[in-house]
Amino acid sequence: MPIKAIPLSEYFYSRVNKNGPNGCWLWTGPNKKKGKVGYGHCRGKGAHVVSYEIHNGPTNGLWVLHHCDNQPCVNPAHLFTGTNSDNMHDCVAKGRYKPPTFLGEANPRARLKDEQVRHIAKREMRQI
Repeated sequence: MPIKAIPLSEYFYSRVNKNGPNGCWLWTGPNKKKGKVGYGHCRGKGAHVVSYEIHNGPTNGLWVLHHCDNQPCVNPAHLFTGTNSDNMHDCVAKGRYKPPTFLGEANPRARLKDEQVRHIAKREMRQI
C-alpha cells in the first residue's frame, strides 16, 4: 500500500501555534538549534520561508526576513522579502549585529600568526 504524502500546507499548519506573543505564529516542529528556540525547519527549508511561499508565492531568490525578530515566528504578516544586504542592514538597524571576535591568530582555525601575515603582505608589496 503506497504511503500518502501529506500536502505541504497541511503539514505546515499542523505544526503552528497561532497564540504566540505579539501576534506571532510559533513553529512547533523541528528547528535548527537542537533543544533551543531557533529558526524552524519544514521539509528542507526554513519554516518562515515555507510560510511566506504558502501565503505569497515564490521568493524569487530573495531572503525572508522578520519584522518581529522572533526566529520561530511564521506569521506571514510578520514576514517580508529582501536581499542579503537588506538582511544585514535590518540586523544592524535592530541592534542584533555582533562583530566577529576571533580575528587573526585569535581565531582557533587560523593557520598563520599575525606576524607571518604581515611578512607575506610586505613581501607581496615589494613585488608590485
